[in-house]
Amino acid sequence: MKELSIFIDESGDFGPYAKHSPYYLVTMVFHDQRKSIDQAVQTLRDKMMYTAYGADHCFHAMPIIRREADYRMLDLSERRKLISTLLGFVRKTDICYHTFLVNKHPGITSFDISTILSKQLADFFTQYGSFFHEYDKIVVYYDYGQHELATTLVTLFTFLFPNPDFRHVQPAEYRLFQVADLFCSLELIRHKYETGELSSSESAFFITQAQFNRDYARLMSSKHISTLIKKK
Repeated sequence: MKELSIFIDESGDFGPYAKHSPYYLVTMVFHDQRKSIDQAVQTLRDKMMYTAYGADHCFHAMPIIRREADYRMLDLSERRKLISTLLGFVRKTDICYHTFLVNKHPGITSFDISTILSKQLADFFTQYGSFFHEYDKIVVYYDYGQHELATTLVTLFTFLFPNPDFRHVQPAEYRLFQVADLFCSLELIRHKYETGELSSSESAFFITQAQFNRDYARLMSSKHISTLIKKK
């Protein structure tokens, strides 16, 4: 049986436009279960074992970038090393991803966001329909952080695919869920570079757009679903 796992994470929310939250992003990471990532997972555990966070640490990309939460005491080089460690894991995995972005504006409602996102999702699954219909089973992993997104996903997947399997997960349980968080964060950074909206902490982490493109955007492009389809 051909089984496709889809790990979903988001950045932002369905609330009204706010200066600190002008976008809503949803990232999906796709993994063909026939392609094992066990060795890459073990290598990541081995590397993290020698850090203060331990082998099973759950990565949270944006707090690492902004020096928040559990990463407040780390200097810039230590935080970059953490992100690089997770990127090393990504390079060794046979996965792909896609990110959807809703540009919120003053007056936008949660219904508007749901409508825009639903259209983006429908267009995407129509465009790549032949890829998804190769699989006998679709398993969707989501932490149900946003009720509106959960409703949209259940409606869409049950319409498009026979008997999709939905699993409520915690981020620490799956490395690929943490990768979805990473890609979601990096796509937000890429968009903020394009619009000139980076915060001071984000600018300090990536330094320049050219360096971001070299160190991050190239890998992002290599793992995007459009690149995978072109290779087939």
